[in-house]
Amino acid sequence: MRFKCPLADILGEREGEEQRHAAAERLRDLILKTRTDFSNDQLRIMVKKQSDLWKEGLSVAEMFARQRTLSSHALESVAAEEDSDEDSPEQIETESSIPLDYGGGKWGAISALPISISKLCASSAIALYGWAASVPGLALNVWNELEPEWQQPLREWLAEQSKNGKRVLLSEGQVRLPAAGHFFEATTLYFGQNPASSYVAASREEAELLFAVAHDGLVGEVTIPSSEKECARVAVELKTHLADAHEKFEALASERAGTDRLRDQLVKLLLSWLIRGQQTAAAAARAQD
Repeated sequence: MRFKCPLADILGEREGEEQRHAAAERLRDLILKTRTDFSNDQLRIMVKKQSDLWKEGLSVAEMFARQRTLSSHALESVAAEEDSDEDSPEQIETESSIPLDYGGGKWGAISALPISISKLCASSAIALYGWAASVPGLALNVWNELEPEWQQPLREWLAEQSKNGKRVLLSEGQVRLPAAGHFFEATTLYFGQNPASSYVAASREEAELLFAVAHDGLVGEVTIPSSEKECARVAVELKTHLADAHEKFEALASERAGTDRLRDQLVKLLLSWLIRGQQTAAAAARAQD
């Protein structure tokens, strides 16, 4: 992105902190919602996937690596000349237009976006979760574009699937469920250790549903069906729901992430928001920091 005029002109007249924030948020929303190249009298936005930027960065690095090789050969040739003493090392260095230790970076030749956004964030204090390649910033961008069904916390989804169900309190800590063939503990869930808390389910089907929910990271009160048949049904629906969510999040993350590691981090964070609720999960993450 490139500003064609001072940032103050783009933000317009602003009186007071509230108006300054509102103006900055309008510009931020314009940038986030732009899906194709855009240009007006004030700014120009070129839409590129982070993966494309990464490839361009590698291309730039390869180009300058070749130039460094050529420059090195040229310097060796100059040093071999009889009159090489007439030129100082400083003179030889300044004749090269490319620093010999330069290499293409992650953003390649395109660096206007991070620079412009850093100015915007510094002037308007709107760096909510970060920007550009930060995992929370990219995840929030994806999250805000999701359909409501994919923003619904798992706790609410379970309640909708369990009409006239019962409420169960899931304790914190790693959850364990003995094998189905264990005669005395096949319906008992254990949470944490030293000492572990336990919950005895009404059936194996209920125990397996609660185990799946707790294993995915949900804690606290949840609503589940009262019957064995409905618990089995919801368990299957839950597995499908989370698998579909993972596939959707992975596709969206791939469009924004330049590396497999960043993509996996995005998917993991989006799934945690789906399971625990975006605001709850984000608040927990900030508390850990």
